[in-house]
Amino acid sequence: MNTLKKECKKFGLLLMALAMVASFILPGASYARAGKLAMLTVDSKYFTYIAKNKESFQFEVKGLTADYQPAAIDPKKVTVSSNNPSAVEVTKDDANKAIVKVNVKRPKDVVITASYEDAGVASVPCNIFVDVTKPRASNIILKVEGYPDKIVTVNKGLPIKYGAVLQNAPTALGALKSGGYNIDVSNGYLTEINGKKATKTPPYHGWKYKVNGVEPQMGCGVYRLTSGNTVEFYYE
Repeated sequence: MNTLKKECKKFGLLLMALAMVASFILPGASYARAGKLAMLTVDSKYFTYIAKNKESFQFEVKGLTADYQPAAIDPKKVTVSSNNPSAVEVTKDDANKAIVKVNVKRPKDVVITASYEDAGVASVPCNIFVDVTKPRASNIILKVEGYPDKIVTVNKGLPIKYGAVLQNAPTALGALKSGGYNIDVSNGYLTEINGKKATKTPPYHGWKYKVNGVEPQMGCGVYRLTSGNTVEFYYE
């Protein structure tokens, strides 16, 4: 009988412990109101471009993350400031949600600080770093050389110099596109330039590229150029 009482007592204590833990980790528990909210979150899928030239965009401050559960956010209690106030504008939509509009015409970085305050909850600041520097590269030298056979030679040894600035896609592939070449990309691989295709049967030939005489260990669609680079596409 004593053994049974002891086991029942242990079981009761276990239930009490579980109840105490649940009061902290279950949704709706008081844990979120103890100043433990972690940060404001901005999900990239909520970014909405609002200008045809994509020189500005806006996003909604969506919510908070906590150690254990997400917490609802009242947009009226969100305040926003920035290290570049002229580049940031806070507006309201029809549902009175806080919308942050960022003007990215200025080539500099913007740090937005959004804060959320509620009674019983500590102020929750969050720095949102926005890189508004447009990718660009100028004075790119582009060379395209075909395999030296009797069928096709694609601008062999002919350099094309761009004094203008390449914007939006300053990659090796972007430079090739800017040069007006007819290209084909299949499964991430450059398979054709101006009708010259990679072979699918032996002997295998295809397009490769170099930047400043060195063959990068990455695809031409992801290699980012800097001003003064020389890009050479060659068929071998």
